[in-house]
Parts: sequence; structure tokens; C-alpha cells
Amino acid sequence: MKLFPLLGLALPIVAAKVSYDGYKAFHIDTPEDFDHVEAQLQDIDYVSMACESNHKGFDIAVSPESLAAFEKLGLKVDVLHEDLGADMALEGSLSPYVSARTKADVGLAAAAALPDLSYFNSYHQFQDHLDFLDDLQAAFPSNSDIFTAGNSLEGRPIQGIHLYGASGPGTKPAIIWHGTVHAREWIVAPTVEYMAYKLVEGYQSGDAKVRAALNSYDFYIMPVVNPDGFVYTQSRDRLWRKNRQRRSSSSCVGTDVNRNWPYQWNVPGGSSTNPCAETYRGAAAGDTPENQVLTNHTLSVGETQGIKFYVDWHAFSQLILLPYGYSCSAQADNLNKQMALARGVSQAIKAVNGLNFAYGPTCRTIYQTAGGSNDWVADIAGAELAWAFELRPGSGGSGGFVIPPSNIIPSGKENWADFIHPHIHRVLVDNGQLLFQPGDADPLKVTQVGQPQAKDFSFLLKPEIYHPLPPQNIPAAFRNSDKQPVPEVPLEELLERGHLRAAAIAAVQELTGSGATRPPDPTDSKRIFELLYTRLACLTLIDATQVAAQEVKALEDLNNTRLYLDEATGEHLVPWELRVLNVRLQALGFGDMRRSIMSYHDLARESRSRIAKATNDEERQLWKARLHQLGVKVAGALVEMNDAAGAAAHLNGLHDNEDGKMASSKALVWLQLGDVDNARRCAEAHGDAETAGDIILALCDMADTKYGAALERWEALREESQDEMVGVNAAVCLLYLGRLQEGREIMEELVNSGFSSHTLLFNLSTVYELCAEKNRNLKMALTERTAAMAEGPAGWEKQTADFKL
Repeated sequence: MKLFPLLGLALPIVAAKVSYDGYKAFHIDTPEDFDHVEAQLQDIDYVSMACESNHKGFDIAVSPESLAAFEKLGLKVDVLHEDLGADMALEGSLSPYVSARTKADVGLAAAAALPDLSYFNSYHQFQDHLDFLDDLQAAFPSNSDIFTAGNSLEGRPIQGIHLYGASGPGTKPAIIWHGTVHAREWIVAPTVEYMAYKLVEGYQSGDAKVRAALNSYDFYIMPVVNPDGFVYTQSRDRLWRKNRQRRSSSSCVGTDVNRNWPYQWNVPGGSSTNPCAETYRGAAAGDTPENQVLTNHTLSVGETQGIKFYVDWHAFSQLILLPYGYSCSAQADNLNKQMALARGVSQAIKAVNGLNFAYGPTCRTIYQTAGGSNDWVADIAGAELAWAFELRPGSGGSGGFVIPPSNIIPSGKENWADFIHPHIHRVLVDNGQLLFQPGDADPLKVTQVGQPQAKDFSFLLKPEIYHPLPPQNIPAAFRNSDKQPVPEVPLEELLERGHLRAAAIAAVQELTGSGATRPPDPTDSKRIFELLYTRLACLTLIDATQVAAQEVKALEDLNNTRLYLDEATGEHLVPWELRVLNVRLQALGFGDMRRSIMSYHDLARESRSRIAKATNDEERQLWKARLHQLGVKVAGALVEMNDAAGAAAHLNGLHDNEDGKMASSKALVWLQLGDVDNARRCAEAHGDAETAGDIILALCDMADTKYGAALERWEALREESQDEMVGVNAAVCLLYLGRLQEGREIMEELVNSGFSSHTLLFNLSTVYELCAEKNRNLKMALTERTAAMAEGPAGWEKQTADFKL
């Protein structure tokens, strides 16, 4: 068999155009005897017209030489093309688009009116698509921008149009459309452009639904995201699918950009490791230039605005595909809602031209797809809805990838109809609330049988979970102090006075009923988790992290929605702070830091989703700050795993926020990695936050062992404010410069001023060891002075380790 199903043929740059003249295309129906039919085709010379089979049939184009042998097989077939090459010639008569810029060049009027609808009467060269977007933007100058997300491997722009409403750009959650990731799917780009056209036309004409949509969301529309492959289909091989990336390990060309997204990339069965295959996933997750451009742009939009709805437009088969593709058992949390919504969309499409669009999770509806866009956008970028559409024609219908341009406007109309249909329009514009008329069927209504059952958390109230905290590691000056609280002191007062060990003990006494109060009701999740967070946080602050890491195991999997999700509100019952703390403690307790990476990613996905759903700027900024915090925590976890390369790559992908806090956090991780140059660059990202930038630079000087330069920076900062950490670092520089007495005096001055952090006490105790033979007396005196300090939320009681006793 001479099978060449679009396998990234190793064609030289000057190769002649691939001819399909005389090829006859068929759909072979194989619902039960797939393997038998596949075996019969072994001796047939054919080209696959689909990248993968789903055991429902084949779409193939048989060469003229093999037609007679194929027909003798007597298979049940539908003819897609009598002569594939002839149909390509009809489809491929690319009409030039006379853009406004071209009109101006030849002296014609170039008024900023909407492009003429005749654009959609034919297919176009890649440059025409860019010109069309330029003209659409010129017709809508106050509410649109052209943006270039980046460039393809061969340097072509991956460009789109950004449409927005009355509040201006970047102020609303985003709707993102990607098209033509698979180069041969020509119907996609003009369909997406038709919908962009209808958005602009509708807004200008005062269409209430369109105005509501654009005033509620920012649209980022990118009709051609694989420009190199698209150009190649027009110049060399009409059925080319992949990008044009070459690999040193193979003579075959191209990577499937939609198997290259860096999420569930290497799941067996969802892509190919063969560079010659149509679904070749690449050498590493996200290693195609096009995917890097798309992930960076999508993450940037998601982190700043949140993503409400993502669609990756494809052809063909007439399908609406929901997450997930990587697994047929994985299920989106809101799958019931998505299925109901997809049903309404399918009905809206059918109402236009009578076409049936099937719908469902990708893996269950067509086949398994690993490293796909909508899985990544759903779980990593945090989109509330992340779908893929397969446009006309249907599977086994006439045409396949090669269909006449007369299909463009009907395809645009039927998909525009589903977008403005009440089912989806109300979900988008009315923030998830369906405003149906009396008697209308509500496709999203979930029927509840009875009331949700209260969650029982009695397993967290068992005394055997929690460890005793004896005072043997507490210096006598603290143990014997009259500041030690009596058992009756309320927990809140203990925290306010800084008695963290006592607060950890009191929290457990209240949880278990072993103190003066009864335990909380097992269904009182709010109080139970407040107490548990107090316990674990206090343990961490008193350097009993390993104890906390054992006790936190009782929570098990916080992603267990059956146990931890409030069925009435859909909200997680566990407070955010406890969920974040739980990630690191469980990773330590189970001895596997890898689990923390995925857990942080789960929380990041939720953050992006909450950004998209935020109803005010304060809420949006809160979730953005949490998202930034998680990004740094992932880098820190990678450092702890000794994955320096992974940590560096992750840090390079994090976007700095406006207040400079992200830059400070990144700088500290860079310093942990020993990369002082990148840490210094973070200082430049602070903008107006000069103090934070100076602190980073001083730390960088210390990392470079430039203690004199660092001391100058610390002394300048000390003149601005009496900050404890600034003073301690200045003292440390003095120690390294051999000026022990001066360093001692600075730290003793800080203690006399009421400061008592672990770092200060430990370093001062080190100085005592260096300065005097009777250093124990000095250390004991230091414990007395510290124990005599006023109580406060930062923590009063200290441990012997703080003083190196």
C-alpha cells in the first residue's frame, strides 16, 4: 500500500504543487467492521481525508490507479468528490480582495465603511484576510483594535481584531475565537470573519443583543492562527493540516498545533509521537512557535480580564465539542449546564438551514485528543466555557474539507444564529441568568430532588488527629513569664496578643471539645474550617510545620466536590487561605512536591474563572492578586524539587502586575535559583515602587558577595524608615565585612525597639557566639529582654532555636 494520508511529506522547498486530479473521494461507513475494512484497504493507494478515525468510518481519496481495485471491494460508500482535483480547482479560484488601502493606492475613494459582503463569495489569500480585518477595524475605529499576538515559525503575523463596547478595551471579561489552526479547513476563516462582521454591523445599527454582548465582553477574534500552513495549502498542498516546523530528528515536516498545547499533552492515545503523522504532538509540550504565541496571548487576557467563552473553530463534521478530549472519563464540573447550552445552540443552528450539529464532550463524541486547545483553555486559562466547533459539512457529507465558497455565507449565518440565540445570549449577557418568557423551556434548569444534604465534617473533630505541643522547647523566660495566658483566654484574644502556640492548642480544644466549650456542630463548616486554619497557620508560624503537615492529611482531597462543594451556591466550602496552605502542607506530609504543582494549577484555573465572573473591579483585583500569588508558589515548588530549568521557564512566563509585588516575589525565587541577573531585571520592573526595587538590588549585591555596595543600599533605606528586615540585612553585611561590633549594635538597637523576629534573634545570637566566650549568658539575657516585650499579633513566645540555645 502506498498510503500517504497527509503525513507531513518531506517535500523540498521548491516542490511542485501536489495534484489530486482524478482522485475520487469516498466516505466508508464502518460502524461494526472497522478493522476488517482497514485491512482491505492495505493494498489501495489512497489519501486520508480525515486526521483520525473514530471507528465510525473512513474519509479517503483513492488514486486513479487504484479506483478499479477499490470498487471491487464492494464497500458501502458515499461519494464525496467525483474528481477531487477538479473540485479543488473550482474552490481554489481565489478572488482578490480590493482593500481600502489598495483603493487609496490607486486613487479610489476609501471611506471607512463596512467591507462589502461580496468578500464572502470566494476564498482568499492570507494577506486578504489581514486586509479584511484592517478594513473592519477602520469601519469601527472607536470600538476596535487590530492586535498581533506574535509571529509564526516563518514570520507571518498571527493577527486578530479586538472588539469592545462603550466602556473601552480591556475592562470586561473576554470571549476568544481561534480559527484555522488546521490549515486545510478553509471554510473556518471566512465563517469567523462573517461573525466578526455581524458584530460590528449589529453594534452600528443599534441591535440590542449585539450591543449588550459587546458592552458585556471584549471579543478577541483570530481567524487564522496557523498562517504558514494555510499559505502552504494555497501554494503547495491543499490538504496540508499541520504547521511547517522542521525537526532535526526527521525528514517529515510539521506539528499539529492542536496537539501541542501544554496540558495533558502526553496522554497515551490522544496524539502521535511520529513526526510524519497528521496528529504529531511535537517533541515537547508547547514547543511550536504558534502555540507559544496563542498560550501567551490567552493567558495574558485571562489574567487581566478573565475568559467567559472560548471557541476553537474547525471543519468538518457539524459538531459542538465540549471538554474534555484527553479523557473519556474526565468530566467538567458544569457539564450538565454545558450540555443543556449546547443543545440549545444545536437547535438554533438547525433552525437556519436544517443542519444537525451533534454535541458532547470531545472524547466521547468523536475521539480522544491530547494536548488540545479547549482542554487547556478550560483548565489552565480558567475559561467558564471552552468549546470547539466543527463546521459544515457533516461527516460523510459532500465535500469534506473541499467545499465550494457558496457555503461561506450559509455557514456564517447558521453559526451567527446560534450566537445570538436566547439560550447562549442570555448566558453571556445576563451573567448566567436565563430570562425566559412564561412557558418557555429552560434548557439550563437543573431539577433537584429534595434539599441538598448538609455536609458532615465530624471526621475533623477527632482528638487523635492532633498532636500535643509541650513547652520543652520554650526558654524559661517565656515559660515562667506572667504574660503566659490562662486557659480561659478566648482564642481571638490569644491571636491578638501573639500567643501562637497557645492559640494552636486552643483551636484544637474547641474543635474536639476537650476544653471548656463543646465542639462545633459537625455541619458547621464555617467554624470548623476557621479553627482548622488557625491551628495549621499557627503551627507554621511557630516552626512546627512538620506537625501541621501530618495533621492536614485529615482533609484528604479538597477537590472532592461531593464533600467540599456547597450544592446550593456552587461555592467551595473551604476558605481560600486554608486551600492554599493545604497544598504545601500536604505535599510535605505525603513527601511528594509534584502534587503541589497540580494543586496550584487547579487553584489558578479557579482564579481565572473567578476573574471572568467578577461583577466589580474590587473582586476582579482580588482574584488577580491570588492568581499572581499562585504563579510564584508554583515556581517555589519547582525550586524545592530541584527543577531549576522548570522554575526558570515558569518564572519567564509570569506577567508582572502593576504594583510591583509580583516582581519582588519573582526576584526572590530567582535568587533562590542563583540567577542574580534575572533578579536584578525584576528590580527594573517596579516602576514607581522604588523602595521595593532598592531592596531587590541590595539582596542581589549580597548574592554577588558585594557586601560593601549592599551595605550602602541598606543604610540609605534605613534613613527612610526603621524597617526590621532592612536593619538585619545591614547588620549581616557588616558581619561579612568583619565589623562585628557595629552589626551587633544595630541588632541590639532593633531588639531594644521592640523587634523580635526569628531572623533577628538568630543572627544576634550568632554574633554573640562570635564575639564572646560567655555567649550563653548573653543569649539568656536576650531571652529575658525579648520575653519582657509587649505582646502583639506578630508573635510573642519564642523557641530555644531562635536563640541558638
